[in-house]
Amino acid sequence: MAEAGLAIQPDDNGRNNAPFDRFRDRIIFPIADRRGQVIAFGGRAMQADAPAKYLNSPETPLFHKGATLYNFHRARQSAHEQSQIIVVEGYMDVVGLARGGIDNAVASLGTAVTEGQITQLWQLAPEPILCLDGDEAGLRAAYRVIDRVLPLLKAGFSLRFAKLPAGFDPDDIISKQGAQAMRDIISNATNLLDMLWERELMNNPLGTPERSAALKKKLRAYVATIGDKDVRALYGQEIATRLDNFLGAGASSTGKILKMGGGQYQPRHAYGSPPASRTLAQSPLVRRIDDIPLRQQHIVLCVLTHPALLIEHRDLFEALALPRPLNDLRFEIIDFFDSFTPSDDLGDTMSGLDKTALSGHLKARGLEETLERLENLLSAQRFAWRQADTHLDEVAADWLEIVGMHHKLKALEGTKAEIEKELEGVTERGDAEAEQGIIRRLTKIKGEMAALEQAK
Repeated sequence: MAEAGLAIQPDDNGRNNAPFDRFRDRIIFPIADRRGQVIAFGGRAMQADAPAKYLNSPETPLFHKGATLYNFHRARQSAHEQSQIIVVEGYMDVVGLARGGIDNAVASLGTAVTEGQITQLWQLAPEPILCLDGDEAGLRAAYRVIDRVLPLLKAGFSLRFAKLPAGFDPDDIISKQGAQAMRDIISNATNLLDMLWERELMNNPLGTPERSAALKKKLRAYVATIGDKDVRALYGQEIATRLDNFLGAGASSTGKILKMGGGQYQPRHAYGSPPASRTLAQSPLVRRIDDIPLRQQHIVLCVLTHPALLIEHRDLFEALALPRPLNDLRFEIIDFFDSFTPSDDLGDTMSGLDKTALSGHLKARGLEETLERLENLLSAQRFAWRQADTHLDEVAADWLEIVGMHHKLKALEGTKAEIEKELEGVTERGDAEAEQGIIRRLTKIKGEMAALEQAK
């Protein structure tokens, strides 16, 4: 009980050291993992003079606060359907939003949103909305998240921030102004770049050349932390434009940064968010299934044929980056599997792994056409796992090999894109010797990719 965080074991000091209830006199909120299995508890004090208004389970072998989002398993379906997930501070904020019909919300358990939580949120929606209390503490929490998310940014994935009136939390808005008022606040959420810009202007008073130079230096340092090259370049260009508009033309002194692809970057407007990069514009988010690489289709089809793979590899399957409509299919497969609570003899789990029942669920969710196209995939007939009676160990070995090749191809595709961009630069400079060296590297990468494509 003590190890699970339900009881507190006092230190042995010679007196009565009997364990006592951690959550005495508190209203209990079960905290579940991604599959809906309870792993911890939160307690809201019933007495106004309690030392702590809210109390969570401590870190345990099952519960890690920075890796858990309250209500994740319930919000997932709605978030997927709306392509939007809302992050609030506490349990009652989630409850209040649900009372107003907004059921795609999770809570960060009273801590600043962590890198691990951001990654989980991106599995549900490309731009999660952080809805923090409208006080100084809420604003500080939002500003801390900016520094955590910048290194993680990638094409199409960011954060937005919904600003609540000072002294109000989401539950207050729902209770006093109604659900539509809350929806209006969410729809007017501020993008990440605007929040960064706002923070630095508030925290760095200007008025002298030295202060202006310090602002420029800080903003460039933040942009430099962005890992994705395309996103970093676009942020740099937008920041340079804003500095020119704010401090006077030429203030940015970043002529080299402003060049991209041989042209001049043109923002939507001086203080708008940066547009999507070419990488995002060309992403296969809306491809038909026939246009999706066969290897990715095989990954999903193998799970459809042998749902029992999810017993050991559910989280790996969920973490894969897949385009639509495979992503929609994958989401519903996991959701169906998670709807069954395993019993000690695995009887209930196996009922959730019935292929016929799974197919019926997918068809009921409007995915019959995608399912039929996968089931009739001729290229998969040569694999042993395509047969329903193949032993699960053999199926798992083949599936993991395909997933491994998928990851290798993704990495090679990223390297290929970088080399091609490098090639554009030397071609423009007319450096023939450097161009030949880059072409050799590019040819090698293409050869490795072709070999993987032809492999099992």
